[in-house]
Amino acid sequence: MTTESAPPSSPSSKRPVRPDNAGGELKSGLNINSENIFDKLRETQIIEYSPDTYKGKTRFEAYVISNPYAGGEKPLAGDYGVRVRCRIDELYKHLPPPDPGTPLSCEVATLYPEFVAESLEAVGLTAQPQVGTGLTVEFVDRFQTTLQYANGRIIGPNGKIGAFVSKAKKSPIEEFVKNNCKELERKYNRIQILDAAKMCTNGEVFDWRKPDCFDPQKVIDEIPPPPPENDTAWAPDPECDKSYVLEQVRARFDQAAGQTPADVLKEIKKKIWWDDKTAEQISRLHPGFRDKVVAMMVQLVENPKSLLANAPGPLYTRIYKDGGTRTLAQQTQLWSRGRLAPGTRLPNGVVVPDNVCDPSSSDCKIVSNATEGESLHNFGLAVDLWPMQKATNSKPGKPENKRVNKGDRGQTRSKPKSAYRIPSNSFQTPASDPCWDLIGAAGNAQGFYWGRNFSGLGDTPHFQLRQHFDLEKLRLQVINGQTKNGFVIL
Repeated sequence: MTTESAPPSSPSSKRPVRPDNAGGELKSGLNINSENIFDKLRETQIIEYSPDTYKGKTRFEAYVISNPYAGGEKPLAGDYGVRVRCRIDELYKHLPPPDPGTPLSCEVATLYPEFVAESLEAVGLTAQPQVGTGLTVEFVDRFQTTLQYANGRIIGPNGKIGAFVSKAKKSPIEEFVKNNCKELERKYNRIQILDAAKMCTNGEVFDWRKPDCFDPQKVIDEIPPPPPENDTAWAPDPECDKSYVLEQVRARFDQAAGQTPADVLKEIKKKIWWDDKTAEQISRLHPGFRDKVVAMMVQLVENPKSLLANAPGPLYTRIYKDGGTRTLAQQTQLWSRGRLAPGTRLPNGVVVPDNVCDPSSSDCKIVSNATEGESLHNFGLAVDLWPMQKATNSKPGKPENKRVNKGDRGQTRSKPKSAYRIPSNSFQTPASDPCWDLIGAAGNAQGFYWGRNFSGLGDTPHFQLRQHFDLEKLRLQVINGQTKNGFVIL
């Protein structure tokens, strides 16, 4: 959307002050001294469009305001067979209705959501919907604002649901490798040569008299030099082994996600005694983040009333396998959910697994807008916490009850339960459940930013450090090996 430059100001052309702004006072209820004032302002802006406003409703009656194929044009190869923008009166009362006799400009059309179907036949339509035609539509990603993806799917008159399969986008990691392939290939070749030389010399200085070893410097000298700086005529060598470079890059990203330091894990298990798998996930978080996560979870169990005076008692929480430090493949699979069908092969070689829901299903929802390298989970700097119905392990220490039946031996310990009523499947805990208020208060006590406050696709279980991180700089640190034990240096 382009912005026209304003004309030179003059006494006669000066815009009048809006009556409601004439006083120049802040809206009542906002504290300008609060460190969270910008979060509060953002929340007041997005609350009107949050799913809770419509009680989770995703299906609406709408009418078409724009269709690129209405005039008989054929859809582009590989594109959706039906692609329309629609107005839903109950959601867009704040926008003036489009004039049916005036073609919509791109600026106006993109204010409205886009709905798609793979073909006319798939949803029982006999012709392309014309402007003004009524349709039943369903949001899949209400907050998607780019032109690359649609917001939802069309529900045909026969009840058939259109597919919603967005095209797989290239990750920033792939783009960086593409633009710097030859230079990275040389860097990683050199690293592998030095590692190999170190192994055959047992870490000692190279000695040419050792018959099983080689002079690493001679091999390195044979590697082609990197491109000259500021050489605009230079282009990446098409013979660069991109798959090898991507493999090396991804191995560096996944290093932290794959390690479980024994000494760290032992200490964490003493504190997070109620779930061993969660303790393992915490041990793989960034060292500058993991201690705060432990403190948060322990406070929820040992002192919940210090967070909320009306807390009924302890709340046990857990981290699932992709809720801590994620591999790039795990991140891609999460991004694919609700977008790509099982079995789809992405540009980075990841195949969407069979256990990922089919996007044509009405209950298959998008859960992440971040692909590989776009989430703090990839750097061990974010965590997803879910409430537990009860602890997986018994509480250590003195047994809590005796067995009285004859023949039983000694005593036993019970597995304590959370004071909140949590479903056995944590994923079914609704975002409105009061347990989340306690979890959010625990995160706030540690200075975390809560994913529930994300604009767009909210993420209630998500917590991360409040400080701002430049993801591009973090990615470069990993790619260039500027890490310690696999983690970026903060």
